[in-house]
Amino acid sequence: MSELREEETVSLFKADKRLLKIFSILLVCITALKLIFAIRLDLYSDEIFYWLESTFPALAYSDLPFVTAQLAGLGTRVLGDTPLGVRFSFLALGTSIPILVFWVTYPLKNVDHALKSAILCLCLPLAGFLGLLAVPDVPIVFLGLLSFGLFERALRVDAWRYWIACGLIVAIGLSTHYRFFLYPISAIFVLLYYQPIRKFWRCKKLWLCIGISSVGLMPIILFNIENNFQSISFYLISRHPWDFQSDGLFHVPTQAAIATPFLYLAFLTAIYTLLKNIKKRERSTILILSFSLPHLLIFLLLAPWSDSTSTTVHWPLSGYLPLLIELPLILEKFKISLAKRLSMRRATQLVLLIPGIGFIGTVSAILLIGSQSLQNELQPLIGRGLLSTKMAGWNDFSLTTSTILKESFPDAEPLIATDNYYTAAQVQFHNVSDKVFTLDNKKAIRDGRLAQLKIWKKDEQALFAAEKQEILVISEDSTLTLTEKQSFISSLCAQVSELKPIKSLVLFEGDKVFSFYRGIMRSNDSDNLRTCPYPARAWLDTPKQKQIIKDNILISGWAFAPEAGVEEININIDGVNFGIASYGQNRPDVVSALNAFSDPNAPKLGFEFQLDPKILEKGRHRLLINIKGPGEIMTQIPERIFYTR
Repeated sequence: MSELREEETVSLFKADKRLLKIFSILLVCITALKLIFAIRLDLYSDEIFYWLESTFPALAYSDLPFVTAQLAGLGTRVLGDTPLGVRFSFLALGTSIPILVFWVTYPLKNVDHALKSAILCLCLPLAGFLGLLAVPDVPIVFLGLLSFGLFERALRVDAWRYWIACGLIVAIGLSTHYRFFLYPISAIFVLLYYQPIRKFWRCKKLWLCIGISSVGLMPIILFNIENNFQSISFYLISRHPWDFQSDGLFHVPTQAAIATPFLYLAFLTAIYTLLKNIKKRERSTILILSFSLPHLLIFLLLAPWSDSTSTTVHWPLSGYLPLLIELPLILEKFKISLAKRLSMRRATQLVLLIPGIGFIGTVSAILLIGSQSLQNELQPLIGRGLLSTKMAGWNDFSLTTSTILKESFPDAEPLIATDNYYTAAQVQFHNVSDKVFTLDNKKAIRDGRLAQLKIWKKDEQALFAAEKQEILVISEDSTLTLTEKQSFISSLCAQVSELKPIKSLVLFEGDKVFSFYRGIMRSNDSDNLRTCPYPARAWLDTPKQKQIIKDNILISGWAFAPEAGVEEININIDGVNFGIASYGQNRPDVVSALNAFSDPNAPKLGFEFQLDPKILEKGRHRLLINIKGPGEIMTQIPERIFYTR
């Protein structure tokens, strides 16, 4: 009878109406925020690459198996190639995760307790944030929680439907990401460790579940066999330095910060309480710890040796979610403990601050990411360089690129070459062109995507195989150092018979800058390119950084562009253009020190600009120097801060 009762449909009519109302309001608010920014935000590098993968259907790719890419493509079939279209499936799954927490918790506790766990899920910033972006963590967490709930029901009820459903979900999960492997490993550990359920090893249902699950390994296995194990070697070897890095020692403080400190303390208390109760051999305790601790401990232990160049703070998230089942009891214990020293009302208020601060963290995380869609509104208030531009400016970029194609290449569509893979993907996403290649040998390698670009023949080798074809070259200068930009241009000059600058696109006061060049791919019998349009180099002598100026403001320095020369130097203060500097002061010291003989203006490479400080309000000012070269290619000197009195 108990098993039949445990399978009954959840009745929300029995739930505390106040809890149900709180959960509904919080869920609607968070979902509305995510929906707004899912529409407004441009796609960032990972998202745009998953979309690109969806246009090349396959069982697996060099960075991931097929599930994430196909989820990205699924929404675009309904909503078109738009940011919301790419994110729609992830938004739906991410929004349902708190509901899934309720579904997982209910059979182990009761309906009110399950509602509290679901509310706490919304108050865990990393969990509440899920669904805003099209990232694999969304299906990992969704499928992981679903497999946990099905596995628990299969053990408790031993029904065919649960074992089969569990196998199907695990198979899909294994086709999502390598990190999903911890879920079936945790299940196997429970079946080996917990004696009361070892009997299932003799059960056909379990072996059917394992057989179905194993199908999910095929995409990974087949891709690695066909491609010299490049995918798995990236994740297990080349991605991580495997040398001790002190940054990894901050793993625990970082996790405490992003989970919010008091909520993190509650999670640690939950682990301690469950470990203390493990001697009771309760199945729910064993299950929660077995699915939680592997995700938390493995990433904790490996943190000092793992990849520090990518965002990894979200990796342990799957370890916190099973603990949500116990968290309401832990908070109740906190309240009882505080009530011994304070009044019950005061204790309740203090304990409610824990999820309250967590919910503020969730909202703040969404707003922080979403602020990138408000560049024009926020930048005048907070200044340059504070807002990330990874998810902003791509519409302007695509419109500019389309205009350049029409004006500079009226006769035939050229090949397009970019300095990074995500710019190439953006060109294709905005339907500007599909003849896109990338010369990216840095970020593409770091993200495990160069092998996939080679498979698609969109890498530099495929580009350089073309002969005598016109080419539009695009570089995102705001992400490149001067040395990187010179290296990029130099590699192109070795492969083209002509390379001329067209223009620069400067967005958000220079926080995002692109340069465009036109060229012709060289053939075997063509001559080497004589003049290469290297980027300008410059330095600001005065004012000094954070200098306090009382008298006339003298803005001076030097600038040169190898072989091409500098056309003009614009002075920008606090986002306002103050005019063009006088260029041509004699600077033989610069010529000899930096070997600037190839600049046609040498040795007259200095510039000056006089400004009356009375024009400016007293206080802090931002000085930005824009150097214009041939073809309206812009180079910026890093922002200089000075003060007037």
